Amino acid sequence: QALAGITPREAEVPFYSTVEGEPFGVPLDTCGLDAGYWYRNLRSTVRFDETVVSLLGQDHRTFVEVSPHPILVPAFQPRVEANDAPAVAVGSLRKDRPEVAALGTALATLHVHGLSPDWEALYPDPPVTKRPELPTYPFQHQRYWLTSTVGADVSAAGLGVSDHPLVGAVAELADQGQVVLTGRLSLREHPWLADHAVAGRVLVPGTAFVDLVLRAGDHAGHQVVDELVLQAPLVLDADAAVDLQVIVGAPRDNRCAFSVHSRPYSAGGGVQETWTSHASGHLSPVPGASSAVADWGSWPPPGAHAVEVDGLYERLATCGYQYGPAFQAVNAIWRQGDDLYAEVRLPESLDGRGHGIHPALLDAALHPLLLLTTADTSSDTGTGGGSVRLPFALSGITLHATDATTLRVRVTTIDADTFSLTATDPADGPVITIDALTLRSSDTGTLNSAPAGVSDVSSNLFQLSWAADTRPVPADVAERRLPRC
Repeated sequence: QALAGITPREAEVPFYSTVEGEPFGVPLDTCGLDAGYWYRNLRSTVRFDETVVSLLGQDHRTFVEVSPHPILVPAFQPRVEANDAPAVAVGSLRKDRPEVAALGTALATLHVHGLSPDWEALYPDPPVTKRPELPTYPFQHQRYWLTSTVGADVSAAGLGVSDHPLVGAVAELADQGQVVLTGRLSLREHPWLADHAVAGRVLVPGTAFVDLVLRAGDHAGHQVVDELVLQAPLVLDADAAVDLQVIVGAPRDNRCAFSVHSRPYSAGGGVQETWTSHASGHLSPVPGASSAVADWGSWPPPGAHAVEVDGLYERLATCGYQYGPAFQAVNAIWRQGDDLYAEVRLPESLDGRGHGIHPALLDAALHPLLLLTTADTSSDTGTGGGSVRLPFALSGITLHATDATTLRVRVTTIDADTFSLTATDPADGPVITIDALTLRSSDTGTLNSAPAGVSDVSSNLFQLSWAADTRPVPADVAERRLPRC
């Protein structure tokens, strides 16, 4: 009774039925769209595909689904893509997006396909009613921004070019038989390093020193790291940069000593800061016991029990390890007795090319170990106290393959502070082995007081400063002072 007075009338827009009207693709008289039609529409076969094909054949090229969420657009898409002439199908709204933004995206899609709405009807009171006039002269293609010197050609200075992302040049000292790798680190040029924070400070991970020393060993012909001792953390500030050197000495008794140093970068030149030693050790040319290849048999190994990884990085953060997305690479952890197994994958945002093994990937291989060995560590990781466990010494490091993006890792306990590590690719091909890795507790207060690189601005000759004027006020000026109100 409520609908008795409503009768369909002829539509101004052609109406194509997907239920009635043979052949499909012929406009239907909308005067016949009564209750009986919609009842048949509910219970009869919907000939949607046949109707779309007919409309495409009649040179209809634009289809808009008006609905709360696209349901028919996916059905349109194969036909649209297979059509000889260009066509487009879009929805109007999406349930997972704000309505105005979704509708604006649909209109923009239609606009770039050559079909624009009536903009004056859509925006009756636009903020700009007059189009600005373009300049009558040609655009001058002149840059006013400083050009980065990263990746500059250093061969003109007699240096070799390094393809490693953290060092740009290689030098061989003629009279000493040393190999020197040099580079400059900053969060501006290497933003992924900012995701490795410990106790609130950004530290260059120890695995970055491993990667650098392995590359230096390649240049010196000594590819195995017999021992590496981390002596001091390398802290990076947001507005600072540090010069970096990796030095490999001449061979003695078939071994080469190496060291890694840094100093704050000074853009203004002049007196330079002193160098700080961060790591040292020895390299050898032949693999030792670490060359053993893991044979998993099946993955994960039988009998290994899964460890909960949900909230892993939230738990590590409470222990002082504030890892960002670039270092959140653990996918799964298992435990079998004193052995830990893990699967880690390099985030897609990082490019592993140029690294022997990307520091973020190798660092993530140690995260399960950190989680299970910090249960008794103080959670007070602010400036007031607490401690964190960091890599201190490594030995027997052998890199078997490069460009790995996924690792299967086994960490075996040697004693309370020392562990061994074996990592393969998903096909069980060996990637890296470490005979011994020793962790040591570090006071977070020490980390917070550690020096960082000096800001480029603070080291320039010209600076903005405030100096008090202590000169006496002249008598004529004092007499002209304004009276008090």
